[in-house]
Amino acid sequence: MNKNLIIVFSVIVLGLLALYFNRTKQSGTLKEELKNFAITDTSQVSKIFLADKNGNQVTLTKESSGKWLVDGTQIARNDAITTLLYTMQAIDVRSPVGKNAYNTVMKNISANGVKVEIYSETDKLKTYYVGGHNQDMLGTYMYLEGSSVPFVMHIAGFNGYLTPRYNPRPDEWIIRNVFSYQKGVIKNLKMENLESPEQSFELIKETEDRYQVQHPVSKQVIENANMVKVMAYLSIYKNINYTYKEVFPNEHVKDSILDVGPFRKISIESTDGQKNIVWLYRKHITENSLSKEDSDGNPRKYDIDYLYGKLNKDSILVRMQYYSFDPILNASLSTFQ
Repeated sequence: MNKNLIIVFSVIVLGLLALYFNRTKQSGTLKEELKNFAITDTSQVSKIFLADKNGNQVTLTKESSGKWLVDGTQIARNDAITTLLYTMQAIDVRSPVGKNAYNTVMKNISANGVKVEIYSETDKLKTYYVGGHNQDMLGTYMYLEGSSVPFVMHIAGFNGYLTPRYNPRPDEWIIRNVFSYQKGVIKNLKMENLESPEQSFELIKETEDRYQVQHPVSKQVIENANMVKVMAYLSIYKNINYTYKEVFPNEHVKDSILDVGPFRKISIESTDGQKNIVWLYRKHITENSLSKEDSDGNPRKYDIDYLYGKLNKDSILVRMQYYSFDPILNASLSTFQ
């Protein structure tokens, strides 16, 4: 073999070997960094802090009983906490972010990302930043504090991105119960139909399985009321939730709804003396309403899918689904005869 060819061949081989070992070294370094994202044992997590640049932030803390609290006051949604802890444990690397995309991804994470701090009882376990989704929406940009490069993260087998699971708004974590009453807990229930007052009714507990049924104003009692129907109706109040707290473009829009007035008022007193009052309001048709016209093609005035509720003395209106509330609203005094 020509001596020059041997030299050239040797240079090529040495170059390829150097490239291989360099990539192997880099790969090993990346793997170590990637492993630092996941929390192997989420049972040690006792506090999670989430915040963004828009001023939204929430602190989730675990009590000794195992329940989680939102900002130390309200009980957190168990489904949301379970999903977040699973995500923190199962996240894995799909790929590192390439050099060409590095600056863009880091700028987006810096401007729009969510800071995530994870604590045990004694230490801070992790700090990382969660950005948006990649082009195919199957990966999520994340950056581990102290790392040298952001990554596209995912959960194997999950078709979607993970950003919504790290929501820093407190409202997204609280239990959205409107009614949550187990059997026998309701002492008194008053349903006031403010559009047809004659259809209003009141249920007053007498024994564990018997309620007096009467009109709340006239106090006229329905003799021999059907207790099967009464108990079936009360069971509806076991778990009724709202969809989310409504955000209006301005206070005038909300005030216009309140000024029209509610069409129902539901008052409940439980056996422990707790009182719960909910006012229900019609929601006008908007460009986002699903059913703007009736079956004859005439424009509707009110939304048939959603309504508003005002809970106790809270001035905030929440959006609710008729799907959940129709079984409650369709009842009248005659239902129990």
